[in-house]
Parts: sequence; structure tokens; C-alpha cells
Amino acid sequence: MTSTNRKRAAAAWTLVLALAPGSSQAAEPAPKETFGKGVQESWRTASYSRQLDGLGRGPVRVKVDYGGGRLTLGAASSAVLYDMELRYLEGGSLPVAEHVDDTLVRLGIETAGSGFNLGRSMQSGRLDLGLGREVPMHLDVSFGAGSADIDLGGLSLAGLVVESGASSTSIRVSEPNETEMEYARFSVGAAEFTAVELGNLGAERISVKAGVGQVTLDLGGEWRRDGTISVEMGLGHLTLMVPEGLGLRVDRDGILTVFDSEGLVKRGDTYYSTDWEDAPRRVRVELDASFGKVDVAWYSPAEPEEENK
Repeated sequence: MTSTNRKRAAAAWTLVLALAPGSSQAAEPAPKETFGKGVQESWRTASYSRQLDGLGRGPVRVKVDYGGGRLTLGAASSAVLYDMELRYLEGGSLPVAEHVDDTLVRLGIETAGSGFNLGRSMQSGRLDLGLGREVPMHLDVSFGAGSADIDLGGLSLAGLVVESGASSTSIRVSEPNETEMEYARFSVGAAEFTAVELGNLGAERISVKAGVGQVTLDLGGEWRRDGTISVEMGLGHLTLMVPEGLGLRVDRDGILTVFDSEGLVKRGDTYYSTDWEDAPRRVRVELDASFGKVDVAWYSPAEPEEENK
């Protein structure tokens, strides 16, 4: 790293610490390792938290950016806006815990020049994040490579965007969302993506865009109103897990796609569950798949855990 880059990194580090009350950081006792051009780097750990003071009445936009590693995200156990712990490579990454104003919070890891090592970060880097239960928020999560385990249960979400690259991403909504959600959007690259109990989001419309890989969408949870899920896939395998008693309609548009329409009847170009007309809650799936396979699997709502293992 040049002298100029060291100064820039030091300035950015000072800025991050100044904007993150309750933060701490420490170098691990492990020996330094050498990467590229003889640059030595070592693992560091850091923790950041912020209390609920200074927030406005409207929803807060929380933006989480993490290039690669192991990401866990869920509701915080204490009354805070956020509680974050990280493990990262010094020199190639910079922690971010920035409260821009009372409407925007930026959290995660920023890369610092050419020193960032994605392979090393994926193996041993981590970001563990807890978000405040009592804070209405628009949550944006951008995740690159590695694995992500996200439980949105207990959060008050007015909007949700999740973008993942070459990763294994698991999303669960273990408790119903108490806030009326305006939108939920998922964008997946070459990955394995699972979303469980989508009904608990409380969203009128959910969109999923997937490139290559395995996608599993569980339509369980508490649907307080009828919903629509649009799914756009390239090459891959989509599985729709549907609880018995939920009315399902599938509008299919695509080529060279194998569609297993178990439990559905076809009317024109549309497929309906046999109880569509009488179901207390109904979900419409707009499916646009180019190549691959689509399965529909029904399960008893009394046993969702066993069906989704």
C-alpha cells in the first residue's frame, strides 16, 4: 500500500469510529499473513452499537453492504438501533457504521483499494448484525459471495430489498411483520436461495429475480391479505412450497421449462389450486422462467418445519 493509500485508509477509519458510538476494535493474536507484493495483513475484530436516541418518527433506511464472508442478520436482543460485530482483514477492508442522519444508516464492510482478498474473506470473515425491533425501517441488504443466514422475524419492515451474488442465502420470516410493507424485492445471481414463511412479510407484492441456481420459496406464514409474487428466472430449479388451504394461482410464461403442476388444474394458460375460489387467502404467482424446472410441493401448515428441512 502506498503512503497516499495509507493516509486515505487512516482517514476513513477515523471517520467510521467517530460516527459509531459504542464501538470497539481489536487485532487478533494470530500471525500476520502476506498477500500479493509482500503486503502483510492480519485479522481484526470490531463491534459497534447505537442506541435509539435521535431518531425521527418516520421509517429509517438501513443499508447493509457486505462483499463476502458469513453474514448473519436478525432482530437485536436489546433496545438498540443496531448491534454489529465483524471479523475482517486489516488493510483490505474497512468497517462502516455510519449514521448519516435520522433517516439513513450505513453498515457493513467497504473494500480498501487492491488489498481486499475475497477468497480469504469468504473463508473466515464474518458480519453478525442485530437490528432494533421497535424501529420501522426500509432494509436494503447487498451481499456478494459466501453464505447469509437472515431472520427478519421481529423487525418492523416498511420495505425490503435483498441482493445476493454467488452465495448461499437463507431467509426466514419467523414472526409476522407488524408494519405494513410497501415492497419486497429479492435479486439473486448464481446462487442457492431459500425464503421461508413469506406470508409473514405482510407484503402485497413480492418480486424475485434469479439468474442461475436453486431457488426455494415457501409461501407459509400469516397472509393478512391476498398477495402477488413475480418470479423471473434464467437457468435453474424453482420449488414453490405451498401450505394446504392457501389458494394458489400460477401464470406461466417461458420456454423449455419443465413444470410440475401437482395439485393444480389448468384453465387456458393459467393453473389454479382446486380451492382457489373458496380459499380465505390467495396468492398469485407470475412465473417467467426460460430454462430449467419448476416444482409445486404442498405441505400441512401444522408441520412446516419438517417439510422445509
